[in-house]
Amino acid sequence: MKLVYLTPKKVTLVTSDLTSTEQLLLWSLRTWVLGYIRKAPVQDDISRAYSHYKVPEASTLLAHFMYALSFGAKRTIDISCPLKGGLSPDELTLLNIFSNFQAGNMSLACCMLNDFCDEKYIMQARYLALEFTRLTGSQGNMTFSLHRLDNCAPCTVPATDQMFYRKFTKPSYAI
Repeated sequence: MKLVYLTPKKVTLVTSDLTSTEQLLLWSLRTWVLGYIRKAPVQDDISRAYSHYKVPEASTLLAHFMYALSFGAKRTIDISCPLKGGLSPDELTLLNIFSNFQAGNMSLACCMLNDFCDEKYIMQARYLALEFTRLTGSQGNMTFSLHRLDNCAPCTVPATDQMFYRKFTKPSYAI
């Protein structure tokens, strides 16, 4: 059995194409990165945003996920400014990782996450992403959609219960 994932080359989605919960998730990812880069405290702002959905503790899970992702990053991950209207291929992939975890597509979500995170942090990142989607879905009634990928190059990988691998092309730009 082979697992197929299509790597986005270009994303035509803009933030207005996303649902309000997806916009919140994207804003959270971008704000966390901006705060991390600038060494600015942003966790309270993110927590307040999730309080609207009655799951402020989701912000902590997301922060821990982002720490695992940043410490275990295998490559540069393209995350944009919170005010940018478009999405990078990496941002779309991150949204789809959370969507797949929420939908129960564990193999595909793990396959996608393996591109970003090395073996030392991958289990932690998987656990935190899964817990984040369980909490936001069950207590916050937040749902994330799977988004179609445009201008993709197919990548076929073996998939078993034991391993999740995938080759990705590196983006030509990063912040």
